[in-house]
Amino acid sequence: MKIVSSILPPEKLRQEVIRDFPEGDFRFFDGIEAAGESFYNAEVFITYGEDLTEEHINKTTKLKWIMVMSAGMDEIPLITCKEKGILITNARGIQKIPMAEFALGIMLGHVKQKALLFLKMNLCLKGILSGAWRM
Repeated sequence: MKIVSSILPPEKLRQEVIRDFPEGDFRFFDGIEAAGESFYNAEVFITYGEDLTEEHINKTTKLKWIMVMSAGMDEIPLITCKEKGILITNARGIQKIPMAEFALGIMLGHVKQKALLFLKMNLCLKGILSGAWRM
């Protein structure tokens, strides 16, 4: 199975993937344009999604699966992929823990009046640095 990636991970990770999945013929490139003809003959394409156009999809002959390595698929030509029977998967939920942590941090900051605390700290620091307040 020919697998082309427009994401160029570090060499160590590439070698690990090749070792762990010997049935795949992996090709890694820095962007879809660098992939050239390899992309058009691929069965699986790994991408962040922003480099893939409808024109690219229409020129493929063997593409069966697109793996989008991000949560969003706004840039993917979904209708064209559906018409050609190409499966699309993504990294849905990849940001769920960081987003939950961020939301909790914002809520705690609001409850603890973090903005007011920083304002008062800044005023104190200015007073100390200007010599108006002594420690």
